[in-house]
Formats: sequence, C-alpha cells, structure tokens
Amino acid sequence: MKREETITNKWVASRAGWTPYDGMRVKGWPVGTFVRGKRVMWQGELTTPSTGETVRFQETLKP
Repeated sequence: MKREETITNKWVASRAGWTPYDGMRVKGWPVGTFVRGKRVMWQGELTTPSTGETVRFQETLKP
C-alpha cells in the first residue's frame, strides 16, 4: 500500500485513449484486476483480451 505512481494517458487501454486523472500522483496501487472471476490485469500488464460489447445509447424522448 506504500507504492506511489503517477497516472498517465499512455496507460489507458480504452478507445478514449485518455483519463481525467492524467498527471495525478497516487499512493497505493492495485496488483491485479479480476472481472467475473477471470484475471484481466496482473502487475500492470493486461492478461486477457477485451471481451466487452459495444453499447449503443439512444436519445430519450420527452413527453
């Protein structure tokens, strides 16, 4: 929990390619991330390819 890192846009693996936290220094850092019981990130490396689906947003109609 003592590890310190500075968040940068180069780490972002999403289509957006940026984060609002770019340049922020933080203390404490995750070792790994699990999604639905599967390890997807470990020690800073992606271990599983993306399995998400595209989400379509629809405009809501007001009465």
